[in-house]
Amino acid sequence: MSELERSLAIVLGAEFITSFAGLSAALARGPRLTSPPPTSSISPYLTAIT
Repeated sequence: MSELERSLAIVLGAEFITSFAGLSAALARGPRLTSPPPTSSISPYLTAIT
């Protein structure tokens, strides 16, 4: 893996962990159907990778 790929993977991993933690906290507080899920901010990156 190149240096760029490695740093990109680290950034995406951190983004995913952060949004997953936010989603878990939101689910623990109870469903709020009006607020968008925190994963929406990284979904463009995920579709770009896959």
